[in-house]
Amino acid sequence: MSKRTVVSGLAAVLGASAMLPAGMPGSASAAGVGIQAVGSQFKNEKTELCLDSDGQGNVYTKGCAWDKHNAYQQWGVQTIAPEWLNIFFMYNVQTNRCLETGSGDTIRTAPCTGSLSQ
Repeated sequence: MSKRTVVSGLAAVLGASAMLPAGMPGSASAAGVGIQAVGSQFKNEKTELCLDSDGQGNVYTKGCAWDKHNAYQQWGVQTIAPEWLNIFFMYNVQTNRCLETGSGDTIRTAPCTGSLSQ
């Protein structure tokens, strides 16, 4: 399963047309490989809930912590290839675990391995 499919699945779970990331700064390196955003919240505009996680790998939506003191709602995005290839992974800032597809239509976090499910 491709990274693009994973993100598409995530968007479907959370309300694709309503997902808005907090500020996305530019690339951290001239080569286009590196951190793209750190500490971004992803909010569903319809439900007003943010993407959240915990140390056990569960991923769910929860009321947004607007003061950004809930590190479990903070996500980083890192490219793993030249930026124009649009290959990247998302990880939870608090747990440093990567977002990945589970069985069926589920998503979870797991240790970052670079697998295709991430």
